[in-house]
Amino acid sequence: HKNAAKPAVFFAGGIGITPFHSIISDAAARRLPHKLLLLYSNRTAASTAFLSDLEAAQRANPNFQLVATITDPGPAGTWRYSTGLMNADFVKPHLQNANAIYYLAGPPSFVAAMRAALGELDADPDNIRTEEFSGY
Repeated sequence: HKNAAKPAVFFAGGIGITPFHSIISDAAARRLPHKLLLLYSNRTAASTAFLSDLEAAQRANPNFQLVATITDPGPAGTWRYSTGLMNADFVKPHLQNANAIYYLAGPPSFVAAMRAALGELDADPDNIRTEEFSGY
């Protein structure tokens, strides 16, 4: 979106990271003033695509924050982010601005769950954009 006063909050489930990866990379390259928050959920650490790119973008762009979680941590390893389901309780501490534009992408069940979580948190439905990826 064009209005840099409105932060962008991205909710990515699995392969839903693909469009956000491009947006985040472009924002860093062009040094856009938009505040960007990525809430990124995967099943396992190994299935977390673009993680090193996103970490690099976070180091390069002070306006970008990465919050990642996995639902199946498996044996103790090197995962240094959160574990557990992304739901309203997980999301709430990260949402600082009621005027944010929310972008949701991933499997249909993930998108529905995030839309419900945002509903629980009284997000304005007019500020929610969705894209569902099914059959992958």
